[in-house]
Amino acid sequence: MVMDTLALLVSASANYLLRYHEGSRMMLPLIAFPLCSIGDLYCIYRELKAVELVSLNKERSEMIAERWLTSGQVGGCGNCLVCWLVCTKLAAHSRP
Repeated sequence: MVMDTLALLVSASANYLLRYHEGSRMMLPLIAFPLCSIGDLYCIYRELKAVELVSLNKERSEMIAERWLTSGQVGGCGNCLVCWLVCTKLAAHSRP
């Protein structure tokens, strides 16, 4: 959201500054689009990395259970309390 607004501001400002230079104004999308796209993708990446999943829904718990059954461990989280609780319950149910 921030990068989208910033890209819009930069594009509008550059368009205004180049209003009398038709040749430069035609090149503006070719220069601005890749730069704004890279910035937007980077911001989306950082947003997704910042999301912290602290609860399990059906799909997440099925993925954890499947990974635990196939490899005997839950990878990725390490210190996630929810994953540890799910694995503890799976281990308790799998013992005869």
